[in-house]
Amino acid sequence: MELKLKYTTPIEWAHQAVKDIDSFLQDHADAERKVANMCLSLIAKYPNRIEIIDELIQISSNKDQMKTATTSFFILMILSP
Repeated sequence: MELKLKYTTPIEWAHQAVKDIDSFLQDHADAERKVANMCLSLIAKYPNRIEIIDELIQISSNKDQMKTATTSFFILMILSP
């Protein structure tokens, strides 16, 4: 699935995030937990909606891939001139 964003993130935002990487990563981890909890809540609330349960489980357990992508992005930002 390709996600087309309506807004391009300014490079200045990335530079600012790199300056306080610990806060950024904590905020990102908090957002991941919220997404995972929302997915699990939806599964509990709508157990008969079997067409969405598999996808919600995949989303809620996909934290490792998101962390890897975030870390890779910031390594590239730090190493870029």
